[in-house]
Amino acid sequence: LPDLGTALWIHETQRSLKQEIDTLKTENRRFQQQLEDIAGKLNLEADSKSRMGAQVDSLSLRIEVLNRERDNLSNEVTSLKKDIDSTEKEKEKLSRDLQSSERQVKKLKSDLNALTSNRNSLESTFIRTKNERESLELAQKLEESLTVKPQIQGGEFSALRRSDIFLKDHKIGELEVQLPEKIGESIKLKLSVDSPDTVQFSEEMRNLYQSIGDKFKLQPRWESWSDELKLELISGEQVQSVGPREEVEWSWRTSADSSSVQNLSLVTHLINEDERPVLLSRQDFTIAPSGLISGFTSSFSIGSMLVGLVVGFVAVGAVVALRGGKQTVGKPEKRSVRKQIRKEL
Repeated sequence: LPDLGTALWIHETQRSLKQEIDTLKTENRRFQQQLEDIAGKLNLEADSKSRMGAQVDSLSLRIEVLNRERDNLSNEVTSLKKDIDSTEKEKEKLSRDLQSSERQVKKLKSDLNALTSNRNSLESTFIRTKNERESLELAQKLEESLTVKPQIQGGEFSALRRSDIFLKDHKIGELEVQLPEKIGESIKLKLSVDSPDTVQFSEEMRNLYQSIGDKFKLQPRWESWSDELKLELISGEQVQSVGPREEVEWSWRTSADSSSVQNLSLVTHLINEDERPVLLSRQDFTIAPSGLISGFTSSFSIGSMLVGLVVGFVAVGAVVALRGGKQTVGKPEKRSVRKQIRKEL
């Protein structure tokens, strides 16, 4: 019986151990599965993090591209706004020009009707006289509105002089006079015309500016103060035209019969669209004679100059000595006169 009990106990123990082993194996498999699940989750999280980093980098690049595109669009918008403003200003200018043209066309039509009805009638004579008077008044207003202001006002022998041309307060051009260093060389005159912003002009200013014409037509003339100085035009025409943002030049050859300083004046006239001369400016200049200093120095040698210096010093000393002698001789006479006056008193 003890052996049978022992055997049963051993059998039960083995069966219990086997169940425990099976349970442990099941738990082990479950733990293994959990570990595998955890590892899979970790791998997924790592992959997702790497993918997220790549997405962040891609998103950053895209944001930079979008910022650049936004800046480009902002610049384009600014440029478009400027173009729109410029177009609006041009539109306003064209509208004013159109209104002015319509008024001129209306006036011309009325004048034409009056002229074609009877050329010898009193109305046609009146219209011609009225147009002539208006043209003269406009030329006078233009002359009063034009001023020439020097930029560089040199001395009497200044070789270069630049002057700005103003229509009231608006600069419309520039005159540049290049004088020769001596008589015998050429004088040069250059005219540069600007392109002012007529949008800022008033109606009167616009009419004055339009009366100049499409091109700036200038007629320069030199006036010598003596008959000795002669000038000959060697480059350019007597009257030349130049458009906005352009320039034109004249050149004159100088010659004189004497070696004295020569004075001359530049008188410029603007020819308006009615072919009327309008006085622009009158400027005075002085030209030194050719070889004035060199001729003076070349007529003396070094020896003669030294002798002249010695003679000059001796003459100065003699004059000083004579003045001193006169003062010493005169003092007793003054004393005697004073004594005589005191005695009389």
